[in-house]
Amino acid sequence: MPLNPSNLAKDLHGMGRLTIDTIIGITDIVESMHYTITRFPGMRGTSDQQRTQGITGLVYRNIRTLTGLVGIGIDALLNPLSSMLGEKNSSPGREAVLSVLNGVLGDYLVARNNPLAIPMRLHRHGKSLKNQELFEAIQQSNGQLAIMVHGSCMNDLRWNRKGHDHGEALAHDLGLAPVYVHYIKTLDQSESLATTQQYQRSHYAQQQLFSACHLNSSA
Repeated sequence: MPLNPSNLAKDLHGMGRLTIDTIIGITDIVESMHYTITRFPGMRGTSDQQRTQGITGLVYRNIRTLTGLVGIGIDALLNPLSSMLGEKNSSPGREAVLSVLNGVLGDYLVARNNPLAIPMRLHRHGKSLKNQELFEAIQQSNGQLAIMVHGSCMNDLRWNRKGHDHGEALAHDLGLAPVYVHYIKTLDQSESLATTQQYQRSHYAQQQLFSACHLNSSA
């Protein structure tokens, strides 16, 4: 079954950004520890001051600067490759890794505009539904849809276990058309909930809906 298209350059771009952010974050932590350890007892300073001074501070600033320059170089190298390499069908393994990554770091990936962040979409058979395809599914089911919602660190493909698609089976028993939500399980679900409600109002406010939640990998 062909899945959504993926681009190797964009994946490398996203991993590169994540790696650069990690290095800078670790540098900040180490400098903060260094600053705390080397403070003299009774030495006054602002409570939010966590930067070292002098040659030590210069070293940490140079690490951040050089790391940032490496990140810029990676972006400059991979941007042209994105169009050269083109897109190919994704794989279940890639989708699983992205789902776990977004389940843990989803908010951060969105805030940093990382290409690895998963946008909220409606899927069917592992591919994003276009508006026309969704409209056709609504018509074919007489406006009765089964909205399948996966759990944290998972994706819409996990409804299929050992060749048995629980979404398709459930929808068949209830006489509904299955539609699978693919989204980031963020710490704050209010944004995702608002997006879902807006999508429902704009596309099928008058339709009969049935929602099913996938809570764990053994379901």
